Amino acid sequence: LKERLVWYETKYDGAEEKEKVLVDHTNSLAERLRLTSLSEEHLATKLAKLEARLQNKEMELDQARMNAIEEKEALGSRVTQLEQALVNTEHKAESLTEKLEKKVLESNEMKVRFEKERQLFERQIDASKECLMELIASSKEDKRMFEQDSKELRRQLLDIQSE
Repeated sequence: LKERLVWYETKYDGAEEKEKVLVDHTNSLAERLRLTSLSEEHLATKLAKLEARLQNKEMELDQARMNAIEEKEALGSRVTQLEQALVNTEHKAESLTEKLEKKVLESNEMKVRFEKERQLFERQIDASKECLMELIASSKEDKRMFEQDSKELRRQLLDIQSE
């Protein structure tokens, strides 16, 4: 019996320490499992939040894309309108330029005509001056002759009256 007791004591010597080590190890594994479970829950919660944020951002992005498409269409329409207005304005500018050029040509032609008429009038005035000068000279000559004739006639009249 003693031999058996010794054998059991030697066999189970340190069993309490081994049991304590196993219990501690089991408790450690249980704690790690609990922490892993908590980490998984935390990560699952975080993942769910991230997925919700992602969906919100995707919806915002889709909305922004739709708004961008609408704005692009509106801007395209506005660009078309502005291009048409530019073309119309260019046509008006060309038309006004042509009209202005015609007016300038007409003005130049009128200046040329005016200058020709002015020169014609100057020649006519010069001719009229010459005519008047000739008439004045002729009138002076006629007056002088009239005065001579008058003197001669007066003298003859006096001669006749004195006779």
